[in-house]
Amino acid sequence: MGIDHRGFTYYLVGDIAIAKVPESIPFRLVLVERGKRVGEFRRREYEIAFGYGMTETIHREHGLRLKLDPTEVFFDPKLSRERRKIAELSSDGERILVMFSGIGPYPLVIGKFRKGCEILGIEANEIAYRYSLENLEINKKLLKSKVKFVLGDVREVHGIGEFDRIVMPRPRGKEDFLEVALRFSSEKWRNRAQEERTH
Repeated sequence: MGIDHRGFTYYLVGDIAIAKVPESIPFRLVLVERGKRVGEFRRREYEIAFGYGMTETIHREHGLRLKLDPTEVFFDPKLSRERRKIAELSSDGERILVMFSGIGPYPLVIGKFRKGCEILGIEANEIAYRYSLENLEINKKLLKSKVKFVLGDVREVHGIGEFDRIVMPRPRGKEDFLEVALRFSSEKWRNRAQEERTH
């Protein structure tokens, strides 16, 4: 049995996988997932199976460059299409709050494709927050909207005003933050949410 991915192949001898690595491969490091994501920040343990260097990297998405260390922060490249969809659903000129903004992919993607918005990302993981600031600096020339990030627990953040759109990119536990979202929501957002529930 063998699997070929851009020249990276392996075959099985009993329960041992023997890999063949070509001299020219499109990646420098192979990480093996160890267990599920755990904790408030949904971090996962990895083991280096092949390669060299640090686990920090630059991921490219929708023309943006996103700096991160997957061993330190949560990031799912499979959500790229969802991030673009959220940007398309947003309207120019809106005030948009992104709860649990991580390294900043949602605010930055929205900021690239929407004009004149004021987008605020709130993140409690200090490492992810620092990456979001770096990513804002890296991509600022591509943005058509104002993007800002705040470090903190969204439940404890005050004085940021109301928002026309609230994004909660959190796979589990969203219901625990609905009251928080309502506290930050503008009348426009509440009316739109009511319309969506009645249709």
